[in-house]
Amino acid sequence: MSGLMELPREKRPHLGYIPMGTANDVANTLGLPMRQPQQAVVRILGGEPLDYDVGEILGVGYSTSIAAFGAFTEVSYKTDQDLKKALGHLAYVIEAVPWTRDGEDGGRHVTLDLRCHSHGVRIFC
Repeated sequence: MSGLMELPREKRPHLGYIPMGTANDVANTLGLPMRQPQQAVVRILGGEPLDYDVGEILGVGYSTSIAAFGAFTEVSYKTDQDLKKALGHLAYVIEAVPWTRDGEDGGRHVTLDLRCHSHGVRIFC
């Protein structure tokens, strides 16, 4: 993605997206078929291009879906793959429950638009 974003907009090739995984927010947002790669390829080859937002994280690179830290990423990485396959989104909720009671997260410091914002809050999406 970073290489594509370095190109001038008019020179960027179209990019096809084949959604995989157990909970794919990008696929849900775009209305793409989940865990059906053949159907995704058919839509890529025959569909109409659309614009897609890409965020730049200065000094890091680009994000096409979400830039996250703390409980959000910990829960995503720690949730058991078999549980995700069996329960889908509910698996993430189950894994997140301990974060709501034991206070491991402890708040974070974030800089946005050159202004500092510090919040000791948890956000569940």
